[in-house]
Amino acid sequence: MPECLIGDRPERFTRYGLPVYPDLYPGSSLGGLYTSLHISETRYIFAAPCDLPFASAGLLRYMISLREGYDAVVPVTGDDPEPLFALYSKDCLNPMRELLEAGNFRIFDFYPRVRVRRVLEAELHHLDGTGKAFLNVNTLEEMERKADLKNSLAPT
Repeated sequence: MPECLIGDRPERFTRYGLPVYPDLYPGSSLGGLYTSLHISETRYIFAAPCDLPFASAGLLRYMISLREGYDAVVPVTGDDPEPLFALYSKDCLNPMRELLEAGNFRIFDFYPRVRVRRVLEAELHHLDGTGKAFLNVNTLEEMERKADLKNSLAPT
């Protein structure tokens, strides 16, 4: 399954023409990641949230190229990991499930149980020199404002 959408309320996503799956453990992003890995026919998934519209294919390809020897490849912007714009392997399923069944929905809490490749901002700079890949957009108005910002950040 190459592309799909995961969410607590799948009816919100039917207009996109992609398969939509409800969370197996509703109520958290960790549940969504778990569901994605659980239904995936491939060893790895790349999770991307709908509110980061400026990510580049080059950035994704680079992160995917780092997967060997790791269960997760997660970019870090500033001091914060970006767990919903990351690569995860099926080896993350059991640690995720253990947390979810214990009522712990924090994505970061399963990281110590797997091999995580943190990709620092400086390492990504050559792929995203403008910093636009991690601009968060939640409304059409924000998209228009940030598209103007994105254009003003473009290298000349």
